[in-house]
Amino acid sequence: MEYFVKQRDSAKSQIKKLLTRVNKHDTQPLDSFELAICESKITKLSDTLDTIHSHIVTFCTNEFESDDQEEIYTKMEEKIDQIRTKLMQIQDVVRASNAATTALSSSSTHKQRLVRLPAIELPSFDGSYEGWISFQDLFLATIHSNSDLSGAQKLQYLKSAVCCNFN
Repeated sequence: MEYFVKQRDSAKSQIKKLLTRVNKHDTQPLDSFELAICESKITKLSDTLDTIHSHIVTFCTNEFESDDQEEIYTKMEEKIDQIRTKLMQIQDVVRASNAATTALSSSSTHKQRLVRLPAIELPSFDGSYEGWISFQDLFLATIHSNSDLSGAQKLQYLKSAVCCNFN
């Protein structure tokens, strides 16, 4: 039984350290990676504590000893529940913060899309070498790179911009 009591004491120490770290979130915020690590640790510690407790209880020789062990186990489970509750609160804050950031980003993106610019008229291309570079640059920037247009629409723009007078 002494072996399992030492294991429980080790788990108890780890639970205290984790509780201290989680409670410091207000002054030393946990990032999402640390939050995931804490969740993993508390799950593992809870499972370990359950296993250790079941072994300790089998070694109890009377009801008083068993009651004492149950009381120790219950106090440790309460600390684990405190950690889980605090982690869930932190997760809620992180999610709300991420949602607010996403909404703000979406709102500013939406505002950027609402800006009305004057229409750019695509110049016609008459087949001259001198006019090709400027026509190609403007066509690629305004029509070809526009993902909202289908291939047929892009072709129609090209056809309408090319003049038939090739000499």
